[in-house]
Amino acid sequence: SVLIGVLVLVSSWSILRDSTTILLEAAPKGIDTTAVGERLARAPGVVEVHDLHIWTITSGFPALSAHVLVGRGEDCHGRRRQLERLLGEEFGIEHTTLQVDHVGDPGARVELGRFSVKPVSSWGEASPEREPEE
Repeated sequence: SVLIGVLVLVSSWSILRDSTTILLEAAPKGIDTTAVGERLARAPGVVEVHDLHIWTITSGFPALSAHVLVGRGEDCHGRRRQLERLLGEEFGIEHTTLQVDHVGDPGARVELGRFSVKPVSSWGEASPEREPEE
């Protein structure tokens, strides 16, 4: 019976690991959170990206939310659609919630060209915060 228990544990390990990652809302394997933040920050019209979160809803289905600031006069809805398309094509992230505001809108903070990312590994270890080079 001990041998059967060990076999069950070994065969179910990947399911338990994936389930834990999903329940902890950890960053999905294979998606570099910093690279996503840097790419969004480099998109045309984008001034700042912050509060970036990437997690797994279910196995193989990543989700993203972020607050994006664009320049005055930019089309917020057009930029949002453009960023959603970019995320799907370049990173395979189809489920997004992007709050896009103009620089200077009430409640919008801006530190030009800055984005802040603090990804969490699948086992809860915090990664260091990185900022793009100026």
